[in-house]
Amino acid sequence: VRERHKLLLPPVTGKVTIGIPCFNMANYLPDSVGSALKQTFEDLEIIVLDDCSTDNIAQVMGEFSDPRIKFIKFDENRGQMDAQNAMLAMAEGEFFIPLSADDTLDPRFVEKCLEVFKKNPFTEFVSTQTDFIDNEGKDFPDKNHPFYSIPKASNRTQDQWKEQFSRSNVYFGVGMYRTYSAREVGGWDKKHGVISDYEMYLKMIHRENIQIVEEALTHTRITGRNQSILTPEQAKALPQMYADAKKPYLPMRTKVIIATPFYELKGFSPYISSMVHVVKLLTQMGVEFEFWELSGDSYVHRARNTICARFLEDPDATDLFF
Repeated sequence: VRERHKLLLPPVTGKVTIGIPCFNMANYLPDSVGSALKQTFEDLEIIVLDDCSTDNIAQVMGEFSDPRIKFIKFDENRGQMDAQNAMLAMAEGEFFIPLSADDTLDPRFVEKCLEVFKKNPFTEFVSTQTDFIDNEGKDFPDKNHPFYSIPKASNRTQDQWKEQFSRSNVYFGVGMYRTYSAREVGGWDKKHGVISDYEMYLKMIHRENIQIVEEALTHTRITGRNQSILTPEQAKALPQMYADAKKPYLPMRTKVIIATPFYELKGFSPYISSMVHVVKLLTQMGVEFEFWELSGDSYVHRARNTICARFLEDPDATDLFF
């Protein structure tokens, strides 16, 4: 039976396509394209897509003569996700890597990712960890920058990844996708905006487990123009965006809100005792919860309405106990 019906494994090596969308970032292309050309694995196709830039991108790309590079352009600005999808559609490689025009790769990036595919042939997405660089490509000096507070990706089981994504995102470095897998799930959905990558991870984790090379083989440049740096309006909309992205892929989790208006900042002993027991029970049951209090409002109905409005603005909150 084994001789007649051999197990067909997906290819674990082959041409790798690196797709670089670029909009008015020509000054960074020598670094990003240069890092692709310096890969220890050389069977590459490098696509640079000009998303209708107004800078000197054609001049910069004219400096490259490597036959592995293809330079194409949109006739109108369509955004990063459309650019990535266009390059994914034309990719000739077995594997596809979307690389931001202002980021760079360690020379061993492709080689290291392919090693993971060889160990786990059914894997469809491999990513790495990242560090942060400044405009000159040096180590970013401000370790208090918000990007440093985001947890780095590390290996988990498939169920653990689903649990992680149901709670929050993590900071992936650049990822390598099996080209056919990224195509089958429809690529990147631009309606999810700055969390389109997160929605892509949700698609991938429901097919096969995600694997991580736990080394900083990606160098993410902090420029002040990063999409991950949100305006106050974008930050306010982010919880609902995550809820919308999760809805088709992850079951709704119970999130209990226990809320109490206080008039004189006083809590009586039976109340405090009951809260201790409730917190203990919810923790034992694995139920997510938050305790909200509002102090100093002498009008209890107004205080309740204030809390209720906050509850309705939280897309993850499912139950409210006053």
